[in-house]
Amino acid sequence: MGSRFPRRVFAGDLEITGSMDIQFSSLREKRKFWGADSGPSDVKTIEQNITFTFDGGEHGELIINLPTVVFEEVPIQPSAADRVVQSVTFRSYYDTESETELCAELETDEELEIDFD
Repeated sequence: MGSRFPRRVFAGDLEITGSMDIQFSSLREKRKFWGADSGPSDVKTIEQNITFTFDGGEHGELIINLPTVVFEEVPIQPSAADRVVQSVTFRSYYDTESETELCAELETDEELEIDFD
């Protein structure tokens, strides 16, 4: 595309961290995340791909992909009959395959005007 229509913005030093609560909709999802039925296993942290989709209805959607994420803190869920909601903190790292830490895509039929001043 050339320099007139840039497809990437290089941000220099970039640190992407976040936290979220995950609600499991099935035992299979919980088992996949924890590595065991009863709680987190002793398995070492593995890199994950996380995609967030923000649905704007008729205005379109924003898709944010973090290709290489490591969960840094995963507190153990308290025991009881409570709904299983897992709080996590994470950090995104540079992914050599996609050559990025974060990829955002805005899908809309509306005309956008972006000012880079």
